[in-house]
Amino acid sequence: MALSGEIWHSRGMILRVVMAVLSAGWLWPMWMAASMFMHWLARDEPAVSQGGTPPDSFPYLNASGEAFTVACIWLAVVIIFWAGQFNRVSTRR
Repeated sequence: MALSGEIWHSRGMILRVVMAVLSAGWLWPMWMAASMFMHWLARDEPAVSQGGTPPDSFPYLNASGEAFTVACIWLAVVIIFWAGQFNRVSTRR
């Protein structure tokens, strides 16, 4: 029986870790969006504003926008999920 309890405890711990990673995971695409935007601002924008072409062909500004969109959608899903969890807990009382 003790082994069974340890398995359930470890499953609960794994679930908590997964929930924490999924809840905070939106920070990674947000960081990537900010990083790509800063790269574009520092390197590509001065060249483009002076009528030239960007130094490399990677579309930093477009990729930054896509990563920002992913982060915002992810954050919205996390907020909706946790709001539902808190609402469910508060209506039980």
